Amino acid sequence: MQIELSEAEQLNREQLAGWWDLLGRDPEYPASTSTVAELLSAVDYVADPDVVIRAISEGWLPPPPKAAGRHYWRASDIVQLATAMESRRAWKPFSKIHGHKLTQIERLHQVLEHRGQETFNDLAQFDYEGLLGMLHSVASDAGAVQIMTEALRQKLRSEGII
Repeated sequence: MQIELSEAEQLNREQLAGWWDLLGRDPEYPASTSTVAELLSAVDYVADPDVVIRAISEGWLPPPPKAAGRHYWRASDIVQLATAMESRRAWKPFSKIHGHKLTQIERLHQVLEHRGQETFNDLAQFDYEGLLGMLHSVASDAGAVQIMTEALRQKLRSEGII
């Protein structure tokens, strides 16, 4: 018995076909959470099953359907998660797939982090309101906005907020 797929689901399956090729596997839907993590990792997103579950619990996307206590992932769910990861710039360091999207400060951060150094060694002395004020004051300078955005991202990460 053939189940008719929605047009969106069919398009998303087509979009993900190459990802399955990278795994050397035939597409299998619904996919398990661990398989979703493998697919995302294959295209250079920072993903493991814990990250995938965290994405659901933090509301990055509507939860995929569940059966027998486990999520089962349609192609549309996987694409939604990839979109959420893309918007969070959750790419593996030095990614050949996503590297061209990095700003100069993100590149610098990756290099320094790889060397065990900090990008911003004085972030602790700034509070969020001060950083947001600086961001506002440089709003007309795209490069400065990128730097302030990365500084805010690093402060939020260092404090376990994101």
